[in-house]
Amino acid sequence: MFEGDYHYGVAAFVNSLHAHGFRGTVWAGYRGQLPPWARPVISEGSTSRYQVANGLDIRFLPLTTESHLTNFKPDFMLNIWENHCPSAEALFYFDPDIVIRCQWSYFEAWAKFGIALCEDINSPLSQTHPLRFQWNEIYSQHGHPLRFTSNQYINGGFQGIARPYKEFLNEWCLAQQIMSKEIGSLSQITAHIGGRAHPFSKTDQDALNVALAMTRQPLSIIGKEGMDIESGGFTMSHAIGHLKPWNTSFLSEALRGHPPSMACKSYFSYVQSPIGAYSASKLKRARLSLKLASALGRFYRGA
Repeated sequence: MFEGDYHYGVAAFVNSLHAHGFRGTVWAGYRGQLPPWARPVISEGSTSRYQVANGLDIRFLPLTTESHLTNFKPDFMLNIWENHCPSAEALFYFDPDIVIRCQWSYFEAWAKFGIALCEDINSPLSQTHPLRFQWNEIYSQHGHPLRFTSNQYINGGFQGIARPYKEFLNEWCLAQQIMSKEIGSLSQITAHIGGRAHPFSKTDQDALNVALAMTRQPLSIIGKEGMDIESGGFTMSHAIGHLKPWNTSFLSEALRGHPPSMACKSYFSYVQSPIGAYSASKLKRARLSLKLASALGRFYRGA
């Protein structure tokens, strides 16, 4: 799901899918305008179809929800599964600031083992952490006591769910419905409800981690390297944080001691084909800035 300039991330993500063998349909929920690179599109009922390449297309689905998009993920996945592709054997959600780095067949195999997930940068979160006790206290009051079996705290940007584990999406929706009573509404986002002392300061991720403590479905979790948060990964790169590869001044950040991340470098490997998200001149400038910032980052790093 995306809105605004996040369409740049959608383009790179879909290009990375194509590069690693995915052929099929990408469902993209959006608010606002269709991306400028999605031309021409064919209207098909409530959706617009854009053919990316032979065997690969994007179906754009306009969203009218009042929820912040980050809090709409399980609802969106259920809608796609039940109303648009009910025969799908598995469904995968990716945030639009992710690109994949390995063959698509790996993801298909992964989801067969359990709900496919990745550890977050803020992990671990101890099983006896006060936040977990707060979550259990709240959900027990609603008749849903939680069972924590791991110290891992899971990132909300990716989930792979095979058909046998589809019920997890309903559990996630329930977790968010109960959370909404604590935060006011699902239109709230992290920055609007306070710091980590609040039990749901990271709304989508906290609700996801609560749902994982509610479910009895099997899980298959990759560590922080799964999103290039730590080195050693091979599956995905996730540009976490508020600065994204398409709106960051790499040189300015490098001068502050923050060289380009692996996710930024991976992003610019997938912005050219088959979807051309940038003009040739804009892409040349961006890659030059990235190269110079990377060189600068070898000599100058902040604390």
